[in-house]
Amino acid sequence: MTTTPTLIEIEVRGVPRPQPRAKTQVIRLPGKRAFARVYTPRSIDEWKEGVTRSVYLHRPTTPWQGPVRLELRFYLPRPARLRTAAPGAILASSRSAGDNDNLAKAVMDVLESCGFVADDAQFNPTYVEKWYAAADSAPGVRIRIGPVEPFGPSLLFAGAD
Repeated sequence: MTTTPTLIEIEVRGVPRPQPRAKTQVIRLPGKRAFARVYTPRSIDEWKEGVTRSVYLHRPTTPWQGPVRLELRFYLPRPARLRTAAPGAILASSRSAGDNDNLAKAVMDVLESCGFVADDAQFNPTYVEKWYAAADSAPGVRIRIGPVEPFGPSLLFAGAD
């Protein structure tokens, strides 16, 4: 467990999965009124369990207060069409790689449930990148997280004011 606010870097191995949208199922029982059941498909469970195992020991003793900067760099499995391309990591722009917000949401949910923050709305600013993994590397995600203060001012909009 981390006792003081600091920048934490964590690498998680596994195939990143986007957070699926909640699904609704209408259930009709004989002689009773129909009702709806809302659920999240289980396709995300294995990925979230892997992220939990990797981040749990890095959690702070109490959830961080205020804004928390989150940087996520996802390394996705290379599609067949890129297996013979340059061996290094390749920036992914394909929709088939998953939406950035859904990939990030799955990780943010785990970070919240492990006690990094009390509410995932605290993740601000958030940076997300998608890359196809290098030919000799495993897929996964690199996480950089910490309270905003240790990072200093944002470099993204430096001089914009």
